[in-house]
Amino acid sequence: MSKVYVIATAYNEERMIDAFVDHYLRQGCHILVGDDGSDDSTLPKLRAWEVMSYGKLKCTRMQDSALRDGFSIRRNLDWRMEQAQVLADLEGDEPWFLMVDIDEHFVPPEDYSIAGLVSELQDGGYNQASCTQAVFVPWLESPDHDHPWFTETMRYYYPMKMHGEGNILFRFQRQWGFSDAGKTITLPGGGNVFRSCILKHYFFLSMEHARRKWNRPISEHDPDGWHRWDDFAPEHRPDMLEVLSKNVLRLWEGPNSDMTDSYARHIVRTPRPRQLFSSLRADPEGSV
Repeated sequence: MSKVYVIATAYNEERMIDAFVDHYLRQGCHILVGDDGSDDSTLPKLRAWEVMSYGKLKCTRMQDSALRDGFSIRRNLDWRMEQAQVLADLEGDEPWFLMVDIDEHFVPPEDYSIAGLVSELQDGGYNQASCTQAVFVPWLESPDHDHPWFTETMRYYYPMKMHGEGNILFRFQRQWGFSDAGKTITLPGGGNVFRSCILKHYFFLSMEHARRKWNRPISEHDPDGWHRWDDFAPEHRPDMLEVLSKNVLRLWEGPNSDMTDSYARHIVRTPRPRQLFSSLRADPEGSV
């Protein structure tokens, strides 16, 4: 059976690291994380997991924090692609890769692990799996989940469409790449896509966590438009985020949770999307 490699990069993700590694190890995956010059406890935590995982996790320092020129999507994607190429050359049997961020947990259909899903996908002739995001956020009645067990206490989410096709789990092919600024995997000739997975995205844990998360400089070397969803994009500026009531959100009930009527963008940004008010039958000028 082909291995599944989770490839991610991290910068100052000390709060998210433990939950991320634990989730994917339990799913039978191998993990490769590149630390992008963190100056908190991210790298020490990864080193500790490297020892405890008996070879299933490898971490490397992409660059020293003193030399860092700001967050770069291009640098992160280039590193991920390079690692995938190296691993594919070593494996020789077209391994599967899962490209995610540290705050994202891929959820296969009920009764499957990720490793088990990949086995079924191969038997069924699939070479990709796409997903819809379940975006977990704090809510008005419980606004602070900035603690190590946040995955247990954050129970409310809203469904959101992935950029592009959302194909983030795929079987390696030689001519492949990223499109839409890295949010979609492109494979030659397309291929059969399995479309019944969810990506749990822990967007932010509290307003203070949001301020820490997006308080980072941006590299001047990235192409124009590649940071439209990042630090300086309106939907991710902490001063334009709002904690909503749980009545606006959906209660997580496992892999069979309701992912219909997904939003095109984050509903915790202000001004809010029209779709939110339509679903609530609320006055756009009123409070939700």
